[in-house]
Amino acid sequence: MLAQQKHIFFLFLLYLLCYDVIAFDLFGLLSGSSGSSKSSSSSRRSDIKPVSDSKAKEYLQSFGYVTPSHMVQGSNGGDFSDVKSVLRSAIKKFQEFAGLKTTGELDENTKIKMAEPRCGMLDVQALSTSEAAYKWHKNKLTYSLLVSTPDMDSSDVRRVLQEAFNAWAEVTPLEFTEVSSNANPDIKVKFARGEHGDSYPFTDGNGGVLAHAMFPETGLLHFDEDENWISMTNGKQIPRGKVDLLSVAIHEIGHALGLSHSKVEDSIMTPFYKEPVDRSGGYVKPKLDRSDISEIQDIYGRRTTPFRGSSGSTSSGSSSGSFGSGGSGSSGSGSRTTTSKSSLWDRLFGDSDDSSSGSRTTTPRSRTTTDSFFGSGFGSGGSSFGGSGGQCPSYIDGFAAVTRSKGFIISGRNVYEVDSSGRNDYSNVKRTYSYTTMFPGGPSSVDAAVTNSRSGLTLLFSSNRVYAYEYSSSSNKFTLESGFPKRMPSDVMFIPSGALIWDDGHQLILSPNGQFAVYDENWNQATMSGMTRNYFGDFPKGVKGGFANSRSSSEMVLFTRDSIYKYNSMSKRYSPSSVPIGSYFSC
Repeated sequence: MLAQQKHIFFLFLLYLLCYDVIAFDLFGLLSGSSGSSKSSSSSRRSDIKPVSDSKAKEYLQSFGYVTPSHMVQGSNGGDFSDVKSVLRSAIKKFQEFAGLKTTGELDENTKIKMAEPRCGMLDVQALSTSEAAYKWHKNKLTYSLLVSTPDMDSSDVRRVLQEAFNAWAEVTPLEFTEVSSNANPDIKVKFARGEHGDSYPFTDGNGGVLAHAMFPETGLLHFDEDENWISMTNGKQIPRGKVDLLSVAIHEIGHALGLSHSKVEDSIMTPFYKEPVDRSGGYVKPKLDRSDISEIQDIYGRRTTPFRGSSGSTSSGSSSGSFGSGGSGSSGSGSRTTTSKSSLWDRLFGDSDDSSSGSRTTTPRSRTTTDSFFGSGFGSGGSSFGGSGGQCPSYIDGFAAVTRSKGFIISGRNVYEVDSSGRNDYSNVKRTYSYTTMFPGGPSSVDAAVTNSRSGLTLLFSSNRVYAYEYSSSSNKFTLESGFPKRMPSDVMFIPSGALIWDDGHQLILSPNGQFAVYDENWNQATMSGMTRNYFGDFPKGVKGGFANSRSSSEMVLFTRDSIYKYNSMSKRYSPSSVPIGSYFSC
């Protein structure tokens, strides 16, 4: 009887994931022609049709957002509602990774995003990495074009490949040399369609998966021959249905060197392809984002000798690549292990070169107002009492920024609504509320708080439990999310005492003794962890929360229980001067 129940249960799982899909295909997930002949690629978003529900569920499994183990763990011995919960979490995780509104539903925007042309590598490696970065253990690498494409002259393909390799060589000690195919090259490049000698056939025809590459030291880099490849010149219009080879090549070489997919929108390593054009539609050569440069340098180090590659550098970081936001030509933004540095750390926290932390001067500078600390107009330096907002908080238990201009300070049994008054510094106290009124069903005391800028959920941490609330701007109230509170997972080996969103959007929890973790409330797990001194350098003790200064690409404003600090994520130092919270807030 038990065996029969299990059989029925797994048939139900198959139905949920596949509907009318007979078998999974790791890379044949997306809309587009299924034949082998070439057709017009849907590279412009207006041309892209949403995937079906069955393809969407297949996509989630194939790119690592939901796994059989998650399904079994979530099923609780046959509870189908738990299976739906796992799928909802997978959808939310994809939406978060893709920069979409995290509804947990297969809405139109989500299914359109799944239909965009993209890389065939998994996204899950950027979500949960348990090993240090893969890398080549030598700096002089060779490559060869084994099979070219009839779309372009072979000499043009080779020139584009050289330019793509140069993008990475210019910022690292790596050197790339093209050799003949019989010289046993380190990296083997070819164009292919369908089955082509590895475990990942190109079966979706034109559109969908464009290419894939294997991590070091495998050295395989394959482009889908069903695409229409082209080499472009700056300022020219990309013909409809063509795919820019340089953009895809830079991205795939990143994988071949050990990089995984990035959540940073302007990164060349984001999995989704968009045409690299400016606002007028003219082609702009893709460039490495700052996050890409930091990440690759964490694996291989910086270049210390002059770069003598070909002209047309693609690594200045001044324009987003086609695997990124695209369409603007604007400036780019910015395995769990405690012994070695993963390429993933730089994506989250900037350059992790320990030498940058250095020593700092501990002599405090004189300060008469918050303007001298944060700059003119940043923080208004109010008194502890008075003003329309009433009493200022005398200490901070937790801080949650629910929007770019509105946040809440939790201080004992009081909750203070703060806004930025046009300055984006959360310094103006508007109102004071009862904690139990604002957070019904919440813990008796709060150790840390944070609002996930992707999911919109506000998390309260108390001892070994986490509470998730959804904020309604219309009612100005928080509602406890279904399924919470939850016990903190075993891979978070400390009681959180602080939490904040890092300057690239990742959710960080802190311990009193210098540990930290990146926490994912959807899966209730830490995707990585470490010691703050190893990755943040000179970091203030006792941080309760903070936010990224929107006027600076690298400055964070950090709250301890009773003081405000300024921290630079590039130099990894904090200012020795601090502002008492009574002087920072205007009430």
